[in-house]
Amino acid sequence: MQARGLIQINAAPARLHQKCSKATARMPSRFPLHFERPNMSAPDDAMSRVRRKRMEIFAFLFLTAVVMPVLAVGTVGSYGLGVWIYQMFAGPPGPPPAAH
Repeated sequence: MQARGLIQINAAPARLHQKCSKATARMPSRFPLHFERPNMSAPDDAMSRVRRKRMEIFAFLFLTAVVMPVLAVGTVGSYGLGVWIYQMFAGPPGPPPAAH
């Protein structure tokens, strides 16, 4: 009996939306008129603060362990590739060849 009540509660907004929305050529009735977004700027309970802190730590670790090394290797590698291509056309570095 408990599960049946949950199904009815979850299905009620869908039935309400179908009654209130109008189908037009530009907007079919299966799409909602507006989307409700949760307010993430002001956490209201301890659980959301813990989750936000965990996500901040994850973002920091991802930036320091993945993004920054990839950027460093990409920067040094692209500089090395540029020097290598330049030396293919201009020749190796060093003094000019001696005239005989």
